[in-house]
Formats: sequence, structure tokens, C-alpha cells
Amino acid sequence: SEKIMFIHPPKCAGTSVRSILRRRYQSYTGNRTLEPFGMDLSNEGIKYKLSVHGTLPQFVRFINDRYSEDCFQRKEWYIFAVIRNPFDRVVSFYHHILVHHRASSLWRQNNKNNFSMTFTDWVCHNLEKEDFSRNKTYKSMFYLNDELCIDHFIRQENIEHDSKIVFNKLGIVDYNIPHLTHDTNRTEYNYRKYYNDETREKVAKLFEWDINYFGYKF
Repeated sequence: SEKIMFIHPPKCAGTSVRSILRRRYQSYTGNRTLEPFGMDLSNEGIKYKLSVHGTLPQFVRFINDRYSEDCFQRKEWYIFAVIRNPFDRVVSFYHHILVHHRASSLWRQNNKNNFSMTFTDWVCHNLEKEDFSRNKTYKSMFYLNDELCIDHFIRQENIEHDSKIVFNKLGIVDYNIPHLTHDTNRTEYNYRKYYNDETREKVAKLFEWDINYFGYKF
């Protein structure tokens, strides 16, 4: 049977999509059995764990380590992912780490570094050092052996329509997409209000491929 793989870049509304997949595949938070990729992804016999925000190459490595060297065969897998306008996504991540500090790689590395800085200061001085902008871009998460290996993208801006295509293919018809969020202090949802010329240029450069490939605009 066809196996599924959900690639979930952080801050792209993937938690809402994942909640439906978990119900469909009888999984739950923290359980790596059918989580939710059509096979047991618990780390039994493996010395490392697989993050729900893992990249496609990380998933493939884990699957091959967990089962056999050539277990992953591209044609057997239906791979889909969530995406979001990077300008809005960066604002969302900023508010997330203000409250949930451990989501920041810099906070973990620098022993509880202070994240009370403004959005402008953070973008100009910290963003490019974050794992979020180095290893969690779409290009870094979606490519395998220099090939873009995603069958379908769910845009956060069009989540109802795009997710319906995926769920119909998976035979999921009785569902309501919840609006699940990680509690933050964000009150302004017009992301453009956060930016000035300098921060706009900085984000555009860091996420250049993501913005251009998917046709996002400021």
C-alpha cells in the first residue's frame, strides 16, 4: 500500500493538518507509531529521534536506518507539505520564540539568551543565525538528492482548499480543520506592519528561493 509522508516546516499551520492525520491514523502527540507516515517511526533500535519538523532527507535516513538501507523507494510514497508566506512565517516564529524560548536554536546554544528584543533587532542581528533560517527553509526541507520531492503543497493561505485535495486522496472525508496555535503574544496579524526596508530586504535574502519558487510577494 502507498505510504505517506508529511513534511512540516515550523510555523506553517502544520499542527492543524497533523491533528487530522493523527485521528485518521490513531496516533497522538509524542507517539512515533504511525506519526503519521504509514509505518512505525518509533526510534526503537535507533540512537536518535526524528523531529516532527524533520527535513525530507532526515526522514529518509531515519526510515532506512529503522528498517533497511533501501527501504525508502520514492515511487511508494505520497509526500506532501505545508508552506506559508515567508514574510508572515518569520513574524510568527518571532512571536513563538518570545514565549517558547526552546524553539530558538540560539536560546539553546547561548544558555537562555534574552529574547525580549524588538522584531527589527532580532531580524537584523539574530535571524540568520537561527536554525529556522538555515535548515528549516523550504529548499532545505523539500529536496532529496537535488530533486524536489513533494507531490502536493498545502498553502497556509489556502488551507481549506489545498488540504481537501490531500485528504480526499487519503480517503479522509469527515473532518474539520481546527485552528490550532501555540500560545503566543501576537495580536497584530498584518505581517507587513512589522517590517521596514531593512528587515524586508533581510528576510527576502534569507528566504529568497522559498519566496521566488512559490511566487510569494511582500
